Amino acid sequence: MKQARECPEPRFIKSAAGKEFDARVYDSGKDLPRGQMISDSLPVLIQEIVRWEVECRCFVSERSVSAASSYWRDGKVSRGENGIWLADELPEAMEFCNALLSDPNVRVPDACVIDIGAIQGKGWAVIECNAAWSSGLYGCDGAAVLPVLRRACRPKP
Repeated sequence: MKQARECPEPRFIKSAAGKEFDARVYDSGKDLPRGQMISDSLPVLIQEIVRWEVECRCFVSERSVSAASSYWRDGKVSRGENGIWLADELPEAMEFCNALLSDPNVRVPDACVIDIGAIQGKGWAVIECNAAWSSGLYGCDGAAVLPVLRRACRPKP
């Protein structure tokens, strides 16, 4: 957090530890909130600002995408006028996520959600990884998501 507070230009900044403050674009590090829960040693992620063309959610189990859906497109919810979730880029998104998961150097939980997106002018990238049990379905097939949730919520042996 100490380094983030010294950032002179706009950046997307979020806590790497939890939800101590809103993850968003800050005009400079001086705009970051202060308080007892936000010490100078709090780990944070500082990212360049990018324009996401599309964002997709992938429910993952055993290093494979079980269900996926777009959820954000050009700054809006990714639904057509008929309410149907748009799926134009889903094959490409799932291919990117599965390629990522096939790399043995990439560590992921047995079951999780990986949000990925296409950055304007750059291509596909990981947005973040979340717990499967606390992530919205969007347009994902609920029946395909259930085994991921079961795997994510099972007791440790």
